[in-house]
Amino acid sequence: MAPVINYWWPGLPANLSKEAYSLQLPQDQWALRVAHYMPFLVFWWNTQKLFPASSVISRRPENYSLKISKFKKKCSETESQGMGHVATQQGVFESLHRDMRIGFGKWEFDPLDLDNPFPNNEGSVHLWMGDEDRLVPVIHQRYIAKDFHGLSTMR
Repeated sequence: MAPVINYWWPGLPANLSKEAYSLQLPQDQWALRVAHYMPFLVFWWNTQKLFPASSVISRRPENYSLKISKFKKKCSETESQGMGHVATQQGVFESLHRDMRIGFGKWEFDPLDLDNPFPNNEGSVHLWMGDEDRLVPVIHQRYIAKDFHGLSTMR
């Protein structure tokens, strides 16, 4: 699975970050700015009613491709059988708001500067990304897969 990409990582080309950021819904651009520049306000931002909260937290359906929407519909049966709580089993604050603060906050290091954990090819890393992912722009994922320690992608 492809994790979130912090638009402010210095190792990412600025033009790619700007392009990927502009693909986000305006409400998400604001939510990400809050998470990055004022992380102490993330919970407030996503629970107040003056401005739209993060579309992820408010579960806006336009975040999902047609395939994901069909999959979510199928999964709703599982949720009604008691599994819907798994994603937030540590609580909504811990699972959603803190994830935003950590994922999009200020990092003390640039993940793209990390050394190859497998310099002698004794292991591998697999990066799964979706071409239709509307939450994690594939632009960054492709850049990382192309330039980060020889990760390869399958199409």
